[in-house]
Amino acid sequence: MTEFERNQEELRKLLDLNQQYWLLGAGVSYESNIPLMYQLTYRVDQLLEGRDSELFSLVVEQLPEGSHVEHVLTHLGDLVAISRRVRTGTARLGNEECTEADLINAYQAIIEAIGVTVRYGYRRGQNGEADLVGQSGSSIVKIEHHVAFLSALFDNRSNLETRSNISFFTTNYDTLLEDALALKRRVPIDGFNGSAIGFWDPSEFDERIGRSQTNLCPVYKLHGSVDWVNDATYGLVRCRYDVDYLSSKKNLLIYPQATKYIETQKDPFAYLFSQFRASLASPSAHLLAVAGYSFGDDHINNEIDLALQSYGSKTNLVAFSKEVNGADGVTCLPPTLERWRNDPRMNTRVYVASDKALYWGSKRFQPSDGGQLGWWSFSGLTKFLDSGEAQ
Repeated sequence: MTEFERNQEELRKLLDLNQQYWLLGAGVSYESNIPLMYQLTYRVDQLLEGRDSELFSLVVEQLPEGSHVEHVLTHLGDLVAISRRVRTGTARLGNEECTEADLINAYQAIIEAIGVTVRYGYRRGQNGEADLVGQSGSSIVKIEHHVAFLSALFDNRSNLETRSNISFFTTNYDTLLEDALALKRRVPIDGFNGSAIGFWDPSEFDERIGRSQTNLCPVYKLHGSVDWVNDATYGLVRCRYDVDYLSSKKNLLIYPQATKYIETQKDPFAYLFSQFRASLASPSAHLLAVAGYSFGDDHINNEIDLALQSYGSKTNLVAFSKEVNGADGVTCLPPTLERWRNDPRMNTRVYVASDKALYWGSKRFQPSDGGQLGWWSFSGLTKFLDSGEAQ
């Protein structure tokens, strides 16, 4: 048995830990025709019109290269705050003085465009092909990848069936995880009380998860959801899409301002992040498995960092991640993962499964044939969970 194979077996043992938390990012929904951030930014730009489009372009021009729609929303949020503080009731954007109303309208129009795109799906065409655009009544969003993942996680590994404390944390706005759990006859607990329309009631997590049922699965949506509406009359509700008796799509509660710590002090996000922190502080040995996440959210990274380096930490991290191009043109892991795997305070509890190699702490193991590894992608991860094949 090669070094790669031996460490692959150790990785599989970690994936059999009784207590598991899964952190899922945008990459897990890409194969389901929900765009990643840069494609989403492009699509939002297409959908905006008039003054909203002008302000979007002005913000993009001011932001650093490589910024995307979440950064645009963050910047607009800052400008709204400035306009509310100053005597003129305006904020400068480029050479323009923008009113608070203009800025809020642009912000809400972007939120609406994100919601429509994520709900119905979008894939930008490649090599001259036409874009695939979903719409109400003809969605292009696919759920089979999430159903297959849950099947591999639960159905094919009987020792997982006894778990009552497997939890999911996700930065995604889509509802694929909750929908797939329901199709697999598991009950997603998302902090809302009710059925098709539910009201925010975080006690649901404690009350329902404390029961002995093994088919309950907590789902913590750290950045909100396309079916959460902050209604002026009824407060925060989860609702069916396109209902006419609640606030418009412009009041969707999605949270793109991931770099703004102050925003996470407000519910529901304050509660959701506190649960993430509490889970990683568990005194029992537990797994934090990360898939489809690019480690671009400082707040989430900080929570993981604190958990890994805390005295007596029982957090074992397994990250499934594609390598990126470094400054010297050589591929490497995302900087956050590089830092964690080389930190002697935590690196014996850090595994990274990339498209090039398997990393355990500062050690790197490559398959003997030097071939590409598929487990970094969502479908590849599903295959690995199902059959143990990494390629």
